Amino acid sequence: GRFSYRNVTLRTAMALSINVPAVKVMHLIGPQTAIRYARIMGVNSPLAPVLSLALGSSGVTPLEMADVYATIASGGNHPVPTALTRIADTDGKTIEDIPPAVETHVLKPSTVAQLDDMHRAVVTEGTGKPVADVPEARGKTGTTQGHKDTWFVGYTPQLVCAVWAGHPLHNAKTGRDTYGDEMSRGAWGMIVCAPIWRNFMLGAGPIYQAALAKEAATQKTTQKTAPVQIANPNA
Repeated sequence: GRFSYRNVTLRTAMALSINVPAVKVMHLIGPQTAIRYARIMGVNSPLAPVLSLALGSSGVTPLEMADVYATIASGGNHPVPTALTRIADTDGKTIEDIPPAVETHVLKPSTVAQLDDMHRAVVTEGTGKPVADVPEARGKTGTTQGHKDTWFVGYTPQLVCAVWAGHPLHNAKTGRDTYGDEMSRGAWGMIVCAPIWRNFMLGAGPIYQAALAKEAATQKTTQKTAPVQIANPNA
């Protein structure tokens, strides 16, 4: 068959989901370095130290992907996922406020700036154009081999959201669903997940702004709890 070669920037490669540059970068920095960065940004799932890791050969969870993108969105500070933000009694009176835990400065500002620009290019020039009407959207589409998994993970300056879709296989004996079956050839992250992300973000944005205004009004009478700062051992 015919092969064509051309030089592209990493920004263009990210925007258009060109895979070869991703593998070349993995080769240059080494899989162990990539894994180290994944860990400090919130990925705890097993990651195999192979070049195909650049293409998603090791599975991660939607929560982990949201955590990684939250690190970029927050300027290189890693917010530790937490399930509880406040404990209240039956009358709604606050018993305990639980401040967010943040590992500070896990990425350099210059690194974050480049990552932010690359993910913005996905939306303005590349495969993420279906979400372009979400103000200040950044993100990345993803589709695994055989269309078994589809993704769109992205953020605005206020919110981060990860969307994953796959085809469940129901096991009648256990009553549980497993994943890994192939979907149709038309199942791409851009087609399946990006519209879900867009609809959620367009709805969530105004809700977030209203919550922010309510919090600002509350702060006039109560002191805001400061985030817990955690020293990052990998910095």
